[in-house]
Amino acid sequence: MSRKCSICEHDKAAEINKALIEGQSLRNIAKQYEVSYSAVGRHHKEHLPCSLLKAKRIKEITEANNIIERLVILTNETMKIYRQVKREKDYDLALKAIARAEKQAELQAKLLGELQQEGAVNITISAEWIELRAVILQALEPYPEAREKLITAIEGTESRC
Repeated sequence: MSRKCSICEHDKAAEINKALIEGQSLRNIAKQYEVSYSAVGRHHKEHLPCSLLKAKRIKEITEANNIIERLVILTNETMKIYRQVKREKDYDLALKAIARAEKQAELQAKLLGELQQEGAVNITISAEWIELRAVILQALEPYPEAREKLITAIEGTESRC
């Protein structure tokens, strides 16, 4: 007969699960809740509810999309300013707008972890893709299973659950 999980049976199992999902160290969790390090490790590996892990991942992706959406809006505004000052032949301001757009593009690439080497093309950093991805994910909010599957497919990763 297998032993019951001491973490699943713990009075503060929900708090321990939260700490694990937040990425706190197993050693610190074990010390804080007065349980063994190996029990925390086993629980994390075998019992941590998959739904909690998936919910955290979805939240992270949604937050990242919000940041990227704001950056896309700023970039669009910068380009409007650029076109306006170019029409007005204010080349000093036009160059400043170009410099700002370059910084925004670089920041967007850094946020996405997609700075490419050797001239590779990556559509995942294009403003159009980011906007489309955000619209699709937002449209799928009422359908969490479909949304989750799409996120997994987009990222090309498989869930451990």
